[in-house]
Formats: sequence, C-alpha cells, structure tokens
Amino acid sequence: WTTGTAGGDNPHTLYLPAGDYTLQEVTAPTGYEKANDIAFTVTDDGKVMVGGVEKTAVEMKDTRVTKVTVSKIASDTNAALPGAEMEIWNEYRTKKLDSWTTTDTAHTVSLTEGTYILHEAKAPDGYNKAENITFKVNQNGTFQIGNDTVESITMVDARIVVPPTPPTKTEITIRKVGSNNLDADLPGAKLAVKQDDTVIEKWITDDTAHKLSLPAGTYTLCETEAPDGYEVAANIEFQVTSDGKLLINGQAVDTLTLTMTDKKKQTSTPTPVVTPTPTPSTPTPTPSTPTPTPSTTTPTPTPAATPKPTPVETPAPTATPAAPKPATTIPRTADVYPLIPLAIAFAASGAALGLGLGKKRRYHS
Repeated sequence: WTTGTAGGDNPHTLYLPAGDYTLQEVTAPTGYEKANDIAFTVTDDGKVMVGGVEKTAVEMKDTRVTKVTVSKIASDTNAALPGAEMEIWNEYRTKKLDSWTTTDTAHTVSLTEGTYILHEAKAPDGYNKAENITFKVNQNGTFQIGNDTVESITMVDARIVVPPTPPTKTEITIRKVGSNNLDADLPGAKLAVKQDDTVIEKWITDDTAHKLSLPAGTYTLCETEAPDGYEVAANIEFQVTSDGKLLINGQAVDTLTLTMTDKKKQTSTPTPVVTPTPTPSTPTPTPSTPTPTPSTTTPTPTPAATPKPTPVETPAPTATPAAPKPATTIPRTADVYPLIPLAIAFAASGAALGLGLGKKRRYHS
C-alpha cells in the first residue's frame, strides 16, 4: 500500500495470523529517507511484539532528508576544479557518509538532520588542500554554515604559489683610476650603474675597488661627478651573461673587472710677470774742466813811463765747476794796487799780464 492514500493520515490496519513478519518501505516519499525494515511478531494470543516489547502498533518513521550541493572551485579562476578527492563525515568523524572525486559539475548529497564535516582528502595538482567545512542540516530542510543559512556549499582551493627562482647573479669589480696613475684607485668620483632608466646602485669611490652582483643583462656605468682635477669620463656599456661572463664592447673580460679612467685636467702654468728693477737715478758727475777764457787781443796803448812791477806768481786754483763769470770792471781810480791781486789771479791760467794806468782806459779780461 501507499501511505496516506486511504484514510488520510490514519494508520493502516491489517489482520495477520500468529507468526513473524517484516515491515519494509519500498519507496520513501520525496524529501525523506527510506526507513529501515522492522521485524515484529504476532503471538497466538493476539499480541504484537517488536523487539521483544509488546506494542499496540508497528510504527515506521521516515527521516526527512536535505539535498546538499557541494562545489569545488579554484581561487585563481573561480571555476570548477576537477580532481579533488572529497568526503563527508558525521560530526565526530567516526563514519564516512559519502565520497567522490570532483568534476566540472557540482556534487549533490542527501543528508538528514544533523551536523557534518566536508573534508578534502586530496587536492588537485598545483593546489593546496582546503580546510574542513562544518555544516548543519536542519529538520526543515535548510542547512547552514555557522550562523549563516546557505543554499549550497563551496570549497575553494588556493593555487600553490611557487616563488620564482632568483636569477643567478655574477659579482663584478668596478675600478675608478686616473690617467696619471693607472695602478691606484681614484677616490671621490660619483658613479652609478643603470639598467635603462633604473639606477641599480650608486656610490662614491674610495681607494679600493667596488664590487656588486648583477643578474644577466645590459647595464651602463655612468660618472656623474669627477674628483677635483679630473674630467668626467664617458659612459661605459657592458653586459653580464647568464653563464657569468662580463662583456665590454662585446669582448669577454677574464677578470670580471671593469675599469673607468678619468683624464687628468691639463693646467697651464702662467708666465711670471718680470718686474724691471729700477735703475738708481744717480747722475754721473761730469768732470769739471775749466774752460780757458779765450784771449782777446786788444791794442795795447803805449804805457806811460812807469816802473813795471814784477808779477807775483800765485799757485793755480783747484778746478771748480765752471760757472758763468761776470765781466770784471776795473774802476777808474788812481788806487791801482788793490786791484792787482784780483787781476793776476783772474788771469793766472794764462800768461802773466802787465797793467798800466791810462786816463779813461778800461781793461777787461
């Protein structure tokens, strides 16, 4: 028979002779789980025994079931993720109720009222296993995760992030030297290594070489400021290869050393200004040579008959610088003697002269 078709919700009644019987549900109503078989006995005195207990009726209960839809998706695509091995366990993980491997479509499982655990036994390749999800099925057919009522359960697997293998780096040595001393490192230069427009490293040189490790690629060594007394060098482009070689202008450098040379500035030595030594302006004395007074021949008048005095010779005077001499005038007087020494001294450089007196006569030397 089919329950509920006769007498509504009234129990079904039948008459059975004494004996052992089994009540079996062939098909459960929609939304319910088929009940287990029930064994019972009808005794000779008309009693019904179920499990050794006398019953007035044999009662079979169907448990309401809820269809739960479970999806497995990938975190990076939000699409269905095949290949995950899934399981549903009871609340205490003492009984496995269902298991399956995910496909491109969701999985549906029918569960009665109770608490369950969704467990991922194995994740697909490239993904991490998700944490368990505990959910509850209610008597009214709804189910919830925590306090939230949901229509389905979705478990997300995160993709395994494999960190990229860091590129192999090659250590190179960079030296800065001056053209005047190629053996010594030149301090004070501001250098930088660039890749395109990105500055990889910058530093100020000292008296030791600079070392840095670079992955394979093309780089440029630039000098932004040269030390005092040196010119800024031109940029140098170089390559570091994946097999650890250093190439400068396409040529491999065995020592993995790059050297940049600054040209020493040429400094011109100023020509010293020669200051002439002033010559002492001491006039050279011109030897003073007395200039003889030219003898002028004057007609000598016939002197009066007067005794002629003997001329007195006087030593020649010391030569003194020549100076113009005024003409000496012999005064017209009878007192001749006082004038004799003067006239003799004046003419001493020449021949001795005689003097005479004459009326209204004037002699000039």
